[in-house]
Amino acid sequence: MMFFRSVAAVFKGVSAFPEFAHRNPFRALFHLFVFCAMASFLGSGIQTWSAGRKIEICTNGLQKQFGDITVSDQGILPERSAETPHTFYFPGNFRLDYLTADSVAIVREIETWKQTGGIFWVQRGFLAWIRLNPQGNLFYLGNLPFPTTAAAMRMIPESKMLLKPQSPEEIESILKKYQGKPVLKQEKVSPENYSFQEIGNTLKQYIYVMIAFVDTFRNFFLTLVMILMFSAMQALWKAPGLEKLGFCGTLSMLSYAAYPAVLAGVLLEAFSFRSIAEILYFVIFFLYQLLAFNELRRAGTGPEGPVDGNEK
Repeated sequence: MMFFRSVAAVFKGVSAFPEFAHRNPFRALFHLFVFCAMASFLGSGIQTWSAGRKIEICTNGLQKQFGDITVSDQGILPERSAETPHTFYFPGNFRLDYLTADSVAIVREIETWKQTGGIFWVQRGFLAWIRLNPQGNLFYLGNLPFPTTAAAMRMIPESKMLLKPQSPEEIESILKKYQGKPVLKQEKVSPENYSFQEIGNTLKQYIYVMIAFVDTFRNFFLTLVMILMFSAMQALWKAPGLEKLGFCGTLSMLSYAAYPAVLAGVLLEAFSFRSIAEILYFVIFFLYQLLAFNELRRAGTGPEGPVDGNEK
């Protein structure tokens, strides 16, 4: 309950910051992590909801082109047009390439593609790729978790975790391993069909969780760096009127002062204002920590160290 009271106090004003300066810094940092997680899951929900309609449009188009996705002892193939390669371009600078054994060589041209990410659909699974550098010659390649039947998972080659950047030549070599009829322990796999609508729903859940987790740690560590920097500056060069405010007290207080900046940054990015989200994050963080220091100065000098468990 102390966490929710603290959140309410932060957004009501700055009067609680003298009290926050007495908090144990580890508790304050834990509260900051929880707040970053809550804000990130909120932002991820907004982004996933926004992308949901686009995903539905894309999956409807793929359903008309391919029919269902069939998992059998022949691999993971479309119900129709399985022998013909296709490329689809989607909103958000994204593409999907359905590749046959004869068309894998197309990835040699990936450096010239305008898209920054996409999906390769090959005979033994789905792989997502993301461009890692502006030059476009390094890419991350990883398996996607659908469909997740036991038969489909056995079709993936042994080297299924691709944790290092890949060049176009390496991507071509990997994709070749994903082509061809898979060798399964059992001779026959009963065909199972999946609609693209089902895949779309799985993809939305995957997007929601991935964005939320990535943003949680990104926001927390970015904020932690800012807090440590300002706390060290206060410890080394005492601000006038705050001579007794130690490193731990500053860290605890700034952990709570960062809440408005974190929330503003997450919401702006969720509503696609990425160009100004980072700028406003730093501006709000800087202004709010000035207000917090000023309130602490007005209320008196801060503590020399943490005093945990005395909050009212």
